[in-house]
Amino acid sequence: MTAMIFKLRGEPDQRLDLSCLVPQRLARLGEAEIAALAVGTGKVRLTVGEVFRITMGDANDIQIASGSGRFDRVGAGLSGGSVVVEGSVGAEAGRAMSGGNLRIAGSTGPFTGSAMAGGLLTVGADSGDYLGGPLPGELMGMRGGTIVVAGRAGERAGDRMRRGLIAIGGDCGDFPASRMIAGTVAILGDCGRMPGFLMRRGTMLLGGKPAILTPTFAESGVLELIMLRLMVRALKTHLPPAKLAAFEGIVRRFAGDMAVLGKGEIIRPAA
Repeated sequence: MTAMIFKLRGEPDQRLDLSCLVPQRLARLGEAEIAALAVGTGKVRLTVGEVFRITMGDANDIQIASGSGRFDRVGAGLSGGSVVVEGSVGAEAGRAMSGGNLRIAGSTGPFTGSAMAGGLLTVGADSGDYLGGPLPGELMGMRGGTIVVAGRAGERAGDRMRRGLIAIGGDCGDFPASRMIAGTVAILGDCGRMPGFLMRRGTMLLGGKPAILTPTFAESGVLELIMLRLMVRALKTHLPPAKLAAFEGIVRRFAGDMAVLGKGEIIRPAA
């Protein structure tokens, strides 16, 4: 069965909440019912049918045929099936995902994967600040699943992360893995200041150089980690193998953040 396709009629004049366009919400609805779903966030009410041309198909395979920076909460709450966006989106893509596959060909805004608990979220270009991080007032960020960003990520990637994997193929902004509770963050490019700031547990791989390494991390020496080889093998399904080769031999380990619990680690190539 072919995919269910949503094609943008024209650039919207307000931000849209597209959290309704997920398989579990659309599975039992007909075309008229889907078209009547509200997506507007402003004073003027907008529906799916007013924003998109709908081609009915398999609700477990949803395609949004064009992107917009005004598409917020794309794939939010996704629990199964797949959602593919052929372009860029706005804030909170994949928020509170618990399963399924969300693939965005372009870039995403802030809070991508916020409160994510499972599934796979892939971003073909760049991502904004607080990748996998909590919204203001929340005490926990990402709790599971996998986020892969092919390009650059903004500041505070992995903030308050509890579990899961964030893999970034390019550079990253300041304070990646800040206040991290557990989980894994891999950054293959350079990163900004203070990686792992107030990190309690977890693992961060840094393929490039940080602008300023957090001073409350203690060097643990040069060593070879068998578990790291297994981690790299898993990462190769998401990131270019050539960029991961430096982690397959001798690496340099830093323990911290000693200003808090201090059971986290930053791992960098030894060379």
